[in-house]
This record gives sequence, C-alpha cells and structure tokens, in this order.
Amino acid sequence: MAHMHATNITVLPETKVILELLKKNRDEHVEMVNEAQEGFEADVKLKLEAALAAAKHHGKKGITLRMTPPVSHKKDYDTVISMLEYHTGETIELTAIDMRRYGEDRWDWTDTFLRDNAGYSAIVRRKLAAAG
Repeated sequence: MAHMHATNITVLPETKVILELLKKNRDEHVEMVNEAQEGFEADVKLKLEAALAAAKHHGKKGITLRMTPPVSHKKDYDTVISMLEYHTGETIELTAIDMRRYGEDRWDWTDTFLRDNAGYSAIVRRKLAAAG
C-alpha cells in the first residue's frame, strides 16, 4: 500500500452505511479465506505427494516443506462491527485511516493478505488485480 500521508480531515458518514460496508467486506474476506484454505490444502497435498515420491527415489535427501496457511482477519471486522452496533449516533467520525480501512477495505494487512493468498484463490487474484 502506498504510504498514507498524515491529514487532519475527518468525515461523518452515516453509521449504518459504514456498518453495511464492513459486513459486506467481512463476508467477502471470509469467502476469500475459505477459498484460499481449499487451495492451500490442495497445494499441500501435491507437495506432500511429490515429497513422498522423491523420498522413495532419493531417500537420502532431507525434505522440508514450509508453507504458510491463509490467515483470517475476520476478528478485525467483527471488532469494528461490534463497536458500531453499540454506537448510538446516526453518524460516526472517521479519520483518513479509518476511512481507508472501513470505507475502502484497505487495512494495514491487506496487501500482504492478497499477495500471500493469490496463488490459492481466484477471488483474491481478482481483488489483487483490481487493487492494481
């Protein structure tokens, strides 16, 4: 992500609008994690099968597999959603950083999440391409 320059601008969007956006974005995130997990498991299976075949033919070599499973950030969404559900005002003050996260779905972890999971999920690849 591009570095966010400090700004003192705040906005007052309707709480329900931000809440709806967060719920939609959370649901999309969960869908991406689930698809990436399926792709990850399939990749693990292929690599383990290849490692087993290699062990049978070249049994003297060690085998190391280092793979990182998809990481869900659903709790980040859930926390903010919960806070907004308790919020009693019709509007909520958002800073530029808040707007980037909650309004634009660009969290501090977004780039890493997309890069790490693009190989496992078509949804993630589309989102990564759209993020440009």
